[in-house]
Amino acid sequence: MSTIVIVGSGMMGSALAFPARENGNTVRLVGSPLDGEIIDACRATNRHPKFAKHFPEGIPPFPAGVEFYKIDELDRALEGADLVIGGVSSFGVDWFGDELLPRIPVSVPVLSVTKGLFDTPDGKLLTYPELWRKRLAAKGIVRDICAIGGPCTSYELVAHDQTEVAFCGASLPTLRRIRAMMATDYYHVSLSTDVTGVESAVALKNGYALGIALTVGLNQKERGLDSGLHFNSQAAVFGQAAKEMARLLDLQGAGTLDNLCVGVGDLYVTVYGGRTREVGILLGRGLSIDEAKAELKGVTLESLVVAERVGRAVKARIATGELRAADFPLLLHIDRLLAGKGEAALPWESFTFESAAPAPLPRPAREFPLVLAHRGGLGEYDDNAVGAFADALAHGILGAETDVRLTRDGELVMMHDPTVDRTTDGTGRVDGMTLAEATALRLKRSGENVPTFRQFCEVYRGRPDVDVEIELKEHGDEISPERLDRYVRLVHDQAAEALVPGAYAFTSFCVPTLERFRELYPDARLGLICETLTEDRVAEALRLGCVRVASRWDLSPQDLVDKLHASGLSVNLWCGDSSEIYDTVKAMGADVTTSNVPRAVIGHAHAASAAGSGSPCGTAGRGASA
Repeated sequence: MSTIVIVGSGMMGSALAFPARENGNTVRLVGSPLDGEIIDACRATNRHPKFAKHFPEGIPPFPAGVEFYKIDELDRALEGADLVIGGVSSFGVDWFGDELLPRIPVSVPVLSVTKGLFDTPDGKLLTYPELWRKRLAAKGIVRDICAIGGPCTSYELVAHDQTEVAFCGASLPTLRRIRAMMATDYYHVSLSTDVTGVESAVALKNGYALGIALTVGLNQKERGLDSGLHFNSQAAVFGQAAKEMARLLDLQGAGTLDNLCVGVGDLYVTVYGGRTREVGILLGRGLSIDEAKAELKGVTLESLVVAERVGRAVKARIATGELRAADFPLLLHIDRLLAGKGEAALPWESFTFESAAPAPLPRPAREFPLVLAHRGGLGEYDDNAVGAFADALAHGILGAETDVRLTRDGELVMMHDPTVDRTTDGTGRVDGMTLAEATALRLKRSGENVPTFRQFCEVYRGRPDVDVEIELKEHGDEISPERLDRYVRLVHDQAAEALVPGAYAFTSFCVPTLERFRELYPDARLGLICETLTEDRVAEALRLGCVRVASRWDLSPQDLVDKLHASGLSVNLWCGDSSEIYDTVKAMGADVTTSNVPRAVIGHAHAASAAGSGSPCGTAGRGASA
């Protein structure tokens, strides 16, 4: 089995020793510089002294075999470690990042339980794993840090209550190895590569839990301490909290349902137990924040620090006009209370809303298939020339398809073939050239230099009305795993930096490449390309979670096109290189058609749609793309 070292003998770090040891692992619990007395007690009794109040029958013992170390014994504890769990509070973030992480071999994964966010002067919110990663990089250390998020109280974990959490990190294989070490029949683990999303979600709940607890204190102040819980008011604030958390996750670029549910689950747990609830109740009863802190003297209130940072960041973004104060009435109310300003009474009317039922989404592309300029329109211009795409855009062609390859030095250029011979004045393989060598070559027809992928993305920067297919030409079954990961990360990050979410998708013939893309970026929009559309290809696309399938128009049975549409996928029937083919794919219900002569086809498409509404190359056409 594995050797797991838990650094920080607080309640959560110590609680994780239970599933870790019960799985047969060697478990070493190391106290922080402040945990000497706890380690002494654990050595003497095999019990954690702070679990006492939660177990009327007595403090439960650690599983047999858990080893206890003080911080000056850390090097000995780390010997042979397969996993290090960081169990410090948010007040120990600097110590953990500056003193401890540099001592852990980079080959050993680190899993942090510390929940929180750090705000920057311009209103950005950084997760602790990102903060640590940047600080380590400044020291020349390259390491990703995994983390735990989700609803879990330490004492219920010790009691073996059924618990479901999320482990997040950059590598799914690493997360799977960690899950295998930790998961039990009561400790259930989901996995996510969206570290920002999971870690933001579980940190954002801190201030909102306090806001919900305010209602308990307010009711006690008005009706007496034995007045009950008053679920109506708690539920109303809970709903407002979930709404504002969703907006903040969107701000973090992490507004997925999975992330929101992780955060809302953690919010629920925090509302019904813990120190944040106690502070909220005291504020609701009318105490000031200083009086509430004095009442709870000796209790660690790290949640207040996180809540203050989130409030500060949101106010900074409101000041620049990026956010509206009206969208965060609960957060701003809590922020005022933590600053010692204002009364506890909640701004109830600011939580109300008016909304209309959404209009049904049309499928205009069933009438007007969107035309994509295939490599910019290789029948009319140079293959994958930046000028070709810019010219297509100038002609009102809002769809594009391009190909991306990796150079020898690990950079991205636009090239369809594995060699440059057909389209440029040079010879040789793209993966045998450096970026400088590849981009020095000239395209044969226009004389433009071979473009980088960044240059392509600049053509469509900030355009929500386009539909861009980015074909992944590096195949995962032909290159090393390390090179594939670099390729996938570069393509993803460069596209995300310039292109509008929902306006592009990553496509490939190669299933292993798409599988790796999905592992690294679970929310990426993927598309499967194939010559012949078959039942197997449809099943593969559904398994991969694709949003689109692109197949040859004359090798695509109508029943399978219909099946893809019924499953919610859009269909690209290629190549629409004549008015006759365009009319055929239109009749088949294609959402888009890639064309080598888009400028010629678009004229026919416009004429064909003249009697209707919308445009074959505009926003209406794109609306049907998944």
